[in-house]
Amino acid sequence: MCQDFPSFFICFYYDHIDAFIKYFVDNIWGGVLASIIFWIICYIPPKIKKKLSGKKFKKIFGNHHMDEDYPLACGKVYSTINAGGNFVKPKTNSHFTISSMISHTDITAYDYLKKSFFTELGVNVRACMDEDMVNPKSYCSFGCLNNVLTLKILNDPKNTFYAFARGFVNKRTNATYNCHGRTDYGVIIKITDDLTKSVQICVAGLGESGTTGAAYFLANRWMELVKKFDDADFGCIIEVTNLYDPSAKMVDCEKAS
Repeated sequence: MCQDFPSFFICFYYDHIDAFIKYFVDNIWGGVLASIIFWIICYIPPKIKKKLSGKKFKKIFGNHHMDEDYPLACGKVYSTINAGGNFVKPKTNSHFTISSMISHTDITAYDYLKKSFFTELGVNVRACMDEDMVNPKSYCSFGCLNNVLTLKILNDPKNTFYAFARGFVNKRTNATYNCHGRTDYGVIIKITDDLTKSVQICVAGLGESGTTGAAYFLANRWMELVKKFDDADFGCIIEVTNLYDPSAKMVDCEKAS
């Protein structure tokens, strides 16, 4: 029997050490196991979901270019300048030079796609001027008559979907879409080069809301396009209420045969 405090402590230690170690080990390993299970449940499914979502996202934009910043082509804007070759800001009468300008419409469209690319793939995009892109491969262009890359897609023989002729015209049904009231229309056309497999997309509107609405649809409702077209080339008409891009909806579409 232990008579003094040190001896009592030693006896208590040896009498309970096995139970203490068992309790300690059981709880530590239980905690580790619980942490692993928690990590698997909380971390793995979202990763898998994001991976699958990204794979579907690439069905629209293609896969081969994702090792570099994806180019979003804005139309270079031209403006009148003063006799000295400088731009003038009316409110301040400041004179300045600038190499090129981008419209607010293209900036809005660019912002929609930028967020979508980062969310789905974790990759960056870069803004490019249409006229500065020499022999471009994959890209997405914004605007209609102000963007040479959009006009290139509209005039491409592989575009068997829609034409621009005082409105958007379905080449197969002759259905025509023109602005009326507070309603604007945009078009999304995707064509793929047979040799390089590069994907070229244009997002064009009859008015500014048509362009931004179509860009909003492409950026936020691209899954509808995947469900309808998978990875095939396509064209679709987007209807949007002026100044309210979330109202964008697909009202007509054609798939490559």
